[in-house]
Amino acid sequence: MNRNLLIFTIIAIGLSTLTGCGNCGTKTESQTLLPNNIWNRFTPFEDTFEITNIDKVYDIDLSFGVMNNFAFDFLRIEIVITSPDGQKNIINQMLDVKKDSHFLGTAIGDVWTIEHLLYKQKTFTTTGTYTIKIQHRMDYVNIENVAFIGFTVQPVRAK
Repeated sequence: MNRNLLIFTIIAIGLSTLTGCGNCGTKTESQTLLPNNIWNRFTPFEDTFEITNIDKVYDIDLSFGVMNNFAFDFLRIEIVITSPDGQKNIINQMLDVKKDSHFLGTAIGDVWTIEHLLYKQKTFTTTGTYTIKIQHRMDYVNIENVAFIGFTVQPVRAK
């Protein structure tokens, strides 16, 4: 493992342990490293976040880490956000990863971090634990050279 990837892995593991406090208005971050940098279609990224204040609006961002030799210009993904009462919000999106053969985002060593704003100023009507599930919908079972998947939920202001 080269030095830059090792440093990136240590940073990513540190980020994956952070959680925010819904009462104090900080953000919630979650990130997972993919084994062997392979994203299997049938192994979605899944995690939870807490909403304790429905008087605030939130931005929800997605992030993906792709290696220098990632083969595609985009990622076709499905995001399912499940509320505490079981209601599902299903979003299908195509996210640009490259434009004119150049990666969009920032690089640390061999890994490019691509960020995507999923929701700007989203309101929630129920407090409690929400589940977010992200899986790729590409034409292949395994997508190689994906280092990590993550999301951030951050309060931005009161309603």
